[in-house]
Amino acid sequence: MYIDKVKVKNFRLLKDFELNLREQTSLLVGKNNCGKTSILTIMEKLLKSGDKHFEWHDFNILFQKYFFDKILNYCPDTSEEFVPEGIIMQLYITYTVNDNFYNIQKYMMDLDPENNIIVLEFSYSCKENQFKHLKEVTESMKIKTFKEFSKYMTKYSSKYFDLKRYSRGFDFVSKETTKETSNYIDLSEIKKLVNFRSIKANREASNKVNDNSLSTLSQRYHDINTTEEGPVITALQNAIENADKELSMAYNGSEDNPGIFTEVFESIKQFGDETDITVQSTISDVDLLRNNTTLYYKNEGFHLPENYNGLGYLNLIGMIFEIETIISEFHRLEEKSPSDINILFIEEPEAHTHPQLQYIFIKNIKTLIKERLEKNSNRIYIQTIITTHSSHIVSECDFDDLRYLIRDNNTLNSKKSQDLKNMYQNDYQAFKFVKQYLNLNQSELFFTDKAIFIEGDTERILLPAMMLKIDSLEDDQDSMPLLSQNISIVEAGAYSHIFKPLMIFLGIKCLIITDIDGVESKGGKACSSKDAKFTSNSSIKSLLDLPDCESQFKRLTKMRTEDKIINNNIRLAFQTPLEKDSLGEYHPRTFEDSFIYENFEFLKVNARNLINGLKKSVNFSVVPPDFYEFSKDSIAKKSSFAIEVLFYDGLTDNKEWNVPDYIEEGLKWLKNL
Repeated sequence: MYIDKVKVKNFRLLKDFELNLREQTSLLVGKNNCGKTSILTIMEKLLKSGDKHFEWHDFNILFQKYFFDKILNYCPDTSEEFVPEGIIMQLYITYTVNDNFYNIQKYMMDLDPENNIIVLEFSYSCKENQFKHLKEVTESMKIKTFKEFSKYMTKYSSKYFDLKRYSRGFDFVSKETTKETSNYIDLSEIKKLVNFRSIKANREASNKVNDNSLSTLSQRYHDINTTEEGPVITALQNAIENADKELSMAYNGSEDNPGIFTEVFESIKQFGDETDITVQSTISDVDLLRNNTTLYYKNEGFHLPENYNGLGYLNLIGMIFEIETIISEFHRLEEKSPSDINILFIEEPEAHTHPQLQYIFIKNIKTLIKERLEKNSNRIYIQTIITTHSSHIVSECDFDDLRYLIRDNNTLNSKKSQDLKNMYQNDYQAFKFVKQYLNLNQSELFFTDKAIFIEGDTERILLPAMMLKIDSLEDDQDSMPLLSQNISIVEAGAYSHIFKPLMIFLGIKCLIITDIDGVESKGGKACSSKDAKFTSNSSIKSLLDLPDCESQFKRLTKMRTEDKIINNNIRLAFQTPLEKDSLGEYHPRTFEDSFIYENFEFLKVNARNLINGLKKSVNFSVVPPDFYEFSKDSIAKKSSFAIEVLFYDGLTDNKEWNVPDYIEEGLKWLKNL
């Protein structure tokens, strides 16, 4: 038995939100402020806290405006159907014949053996009589604008909305809910079926002096693991009992050995038999842990207090304590019987932690939880939901566990890995490649706003400097600098086109910087652009859907900027014809000959300095007739060439190199999106 799906309507960014969950672990990833915390908030509020009210600002802004519009146009005397609802959460629970039906039978709406889905619905809604009363209030107060209405509802919305919990019918054939509902259900009954606990991102991890937060957690863990019937006779209780005896003896003394309070007791006894008193030690295990213990860690044979440790380790240790404590709570409920479904929601476990600790956490969390499912003859079921901004955690997780959250205007949508797989249709090899590439190299794409795909080392080394040069242009100062934007750089070689479904899936604006790669004939050898009739570049041919005809290269040469944009979010940047007064007209083929052509004077001045990047025989005294052939004969090692170009930028005779024209156009496009 597990929660297969969560649906939320009209709560903050969750306008019409649907989240499919895995049976064991679901990893929710997405950019900052996309709405991950909203999921935790509503689940905790409706499944744990028992709070029956939401604030007006908890309603999605589109619903607020819709609700106000309905108020203005509501006429109770017409036959128009009453529509307004409110904040709704539905839990779709899947069960099998092997599950215990004791807790779920009251939620079953039909006896069809093929229908193994029950739907729990939490509805914070406005009924028609409440809506009618609100209409009368707005008219009497002469509320005419949305601003006035929101001001009133901020104070009084709870008067018009009520929270109800019930089971809703589910049509197994259409896979849709029905209008049929059960009687209202109390939260205490729902908790027998679903138990929710969370570890929030704002948990305290402190290494301040005298801050023993982990020791406090150890006390809480002890409390949970002590039964209500009485103290468990363990080593701790035995030690406390022995300590009580020793301390009582020290307080009261004996005939041979006076105690700490012996003289006081003798003085008090002089006032009568009723004043014959003793002091007995009654150490509480709770007080002992809370006030008399400090968590230490070992370091080179020494024991150091917890606050001497770094925040990363404190956070990791604290999370493990909390996870162990929560699992113990799952095993021991008020009714002495664990819930059928236990939800553990961990928000941003990466806080303060080094990437290595993030790897360790995500690799071991499943194993840890699995080992704790059975305890004291009780076996429980736990579903774990983890939200993260960490590319390191994503790269180590099971790809099928991923749930990608994307914000579109004022709403949040969820996508699962299967959706991405479907976008690749029958090209399983391409999907496998992208999946592996994400895990090994570029899981940060899940958290970026924009991406730049490049071919090789030269572009990778020079691209940040190119972005800086674009940012410094006086005619382009209105947009946020490229280097201040959340942009990922992906080195994809000649395979950028394979990432197209991924870019559409992630909704990322993408610039692909690639070479036009002219060839003499289809499948022929490389040649200068002036002799080319085709391109050998797979990304260009695939993304632009070019026909295999002898005018293929000519079409690329004359292509407009808008023709290089795919799906409004992907733009190709490749070499186009150029003309300099001193060098004549030229159409570059690769990044290298494009760079040499546009920076011939810079390289001429610095040729002697580029000792590793350029061959010793290179001659810049004469303008070459073919820059493509010249670049092949001139560049010794591409990476060294790029590094030396960076080093001597502006150092010799104040000569600076320029960004190649096609790359400048592409970067400006990306910058201003």
